[in-house]
Formats: sequence, C-alpha cells, structure tokens
Amino acid sequence: MKESQVATTEKYNTTSAKEPTDNDFERMTHMITGYWVTQIAGAVASYSIADHLAKGPASAEEISKMAGIDSIAAFRLLRACASLGLVTFDGLTFTATPLLGTLRADVPGSLHSLAIVNSAPGFWLPWGRFLEALRTSESQTVPALGAEMWDYHRQKPEEGAAFTKAMHSFSA
Repeated sequence: MKESQVATTEKYNTTSAKEPTDNDFERMTHMITGYWVTQIAGAVASYSIADHLAKGPASAEEISKMAGIDSIAAFRLLRACASLGLVTFDGLTFTATPLLGTLRADVPGSLHSLAIVNSAPGFWLPWGRFLEALRTSESQTVPALGAEMWDYHRQKPEEGAAFTKAMHSFSA
C-alpha cells in the first residue's frame, strides 16, 4: 500500500477512532433536536412575538393577549426563546434581543417569512420522508403533501404567500 492509502485507511479505521467527547454529544444533541428550534422560530414569527416585543418589555400574559395565544403556552414559548438567546427574562418581563429582531416583519432583510415557511407543513412534512427519499431516490413532496409543491401552495395560499415573501426577503 502507498503511504497516502495507509493514512486514509487509518483515518477511517473505527478501531483507532477516538471516543466521542461530552462536547460531541452536546453538538449531536443540538443537531438531532434542531427542528425544535425551527418550530420555535416559526411560532415566534407566526404570532409576531418579535414585533410585539419591539414595543418594549412585556410579561407572558401581555404577550398572550397581543398574540392571541394561551398565557401558559406563551410563557413556555418565551422561556424557550430565552434559552435560545432571543429574549431575556428578569423574572417578570421578557425583553427582545437583537437576535429576535431578525424575526420582526418590518426590518430590512427580515427572516420572519422564512421562519414561517420552514416551520410549515409544506416544508417539514416532506423532510419527514427523508429516509424514503434516500432509499428510492424519489421526491417525497407528493407522498407527503398529496401534490407537487406549487400545486400545494395553490391549495394552501397562506403558505404560498409566506413562501413568496420569504424568497423576496431572502434574495434581497
């Protein structure tokens, strides 16, 4: 064997691989649960939490009334946002961080619609069929949604409008 082949073989030899560290387990946990963050960002955008908090700090009860959601659910959502650095919490009120500002609908380059689109069924349901796509090498949009993407967006005009806004904002 050539020296370069030996080095390549050793690189992928599992018997000589180092054991994963706590940092590796933490990083992989974040990867595995990444869709939770997408759903949190989508909820924040859908209920205009960033826009509400742009007016100033507010309690979960105040946010729940502005957003039209349950107060306990609002508190849990805002605590999740705090764990992600989207808001701060002083024990009474939640305050927006600049990171949350990226989800305001009225800022240049807003990611508001992108968060809504990526957390909507039209995007995450096909991804739920990823293993089937790998096995068959076939698109899973129709099996997941019952239609091709553009037809699905015609059937779900709110998702279609959010997609169009997201593409305009993202490309701007």
